[in-house]
Amino acid sequence: MVILDGGNAVRVINISAGTVVLDGLTIQNGTGLNGGGIYNNGTLTVQNTAVISNTATGSFVNDEGFGAGVFTTNGSTLTVINSTISGNNATEDAGGIGVAAGGSATINISNSAIVNNHEQSGLGGGGLSLVNSVTKNVKNSIIANNTSGSSSTLSNSLSALTSQGYNISDDDPFSGGALASDFINTDPRISSLADNGGPNKTHALQFDSPAIDTGEPTGCQNNFGANVTTDQRGQSRDDLRCDIGAFELKLTDSIVVAKSIASGDTVSFGPTLVEISRSGGNDPGIVTITKRENAPGGGTPEPGEMPIHWNITPSGSNSGLNLTLKLCYTNSELAAGNNIAEGSLVLFRNTGGPS
Repeated sequence: MVILDGGNAVRVINISAGTVVLDGLTIQNGTGLNGGGIYNNGTLTVQNTAVISNTATGSFVNDEGFGAGVFTTNGSTLTVINSTISGNNATEDAGGIGVAAGGSATINISNSAIVNNHEQSGLGGGGLSLVNSVTKNVKNSIIANNTSGSSSTLSNSLSALTSQGYNISDDDPFSGGALASDFINTDPRISSLADNGGPNKTHALQFDSPAIDTGEPTGCQNNFGANVTTDQRGQSRDDLRCDIGAFELKLTDSIVVAKSIASGDTVSFGPTLVEISRSGGNDPGIVTITKRENAPGGGTPEPGEMPIHWNITPSGSNSGLNLTLKLCYTNSELAAGNNIAEGSLVLFRNTGGPS
């Protein structure tokens, strides 16, 4: 894990010229008049990287305060693959990625998440401001929850992006140019930035996210048609259809939830992942539900089987306690040929199943 931290005092990376690849890094807490995290004046590829919590300061009259996460200059090229740009804040425009005014640049974004960025002025473009870009392609990516102004108005992009398909946004950054495979005005259902494994932080997909299994049907590719076989964490993208964004949800991704349950309560976990009802017995206090990948009784799954076993552990006495779980599955998990046995709290996909 390599973390480059500006300490909220200096810009983290300055690229004055040439061809540069940033791979597997965390670029955080940088500050600059333009480009708190990265200032690019060359040909830059950012891949498997998290650009988080950077700021751009300065005034609009001086052409400053743009591109808190990444600022790219006239004539430069920026390619973002399998990366997360999140939580960056610009005083004027483009919390996530910004391009210098009065010129042109080439921007390609694929298999990435540009989310939760903000610009303070209200000009628009909380996520991206690529007004002067000749090329601004976006593919298999999530662009959402980016905001503008003091009222935090939803504003993902100041200018229309060019879709190459399989994107999700909670507004319409393509200005009517979305493709049939895109989800616009759609909540991507992502979790908060966290350590989900791998070299840096990501936004995990929630289990009812529309990003699951709705990416390219023949496997993830970047803007140039090259295969992208892993996600930002290094997890394989080997499902029949890849997920949209930088995070590929695997059945082995762990979930830990804990709630205090009073007598007769019904509690929802996540948005719709698990619902647990309690009747009888003593108050168990905090009930922790964890997911593990081995089969019931510790056995090994048969070929093609991917079980989820839910362990329930009350923190207090469970004498006479009756807990009922309802599990919610994605459409792909409920597809023909899959077997679900809620009595044993195990999900089997593809073949086989509990007896």
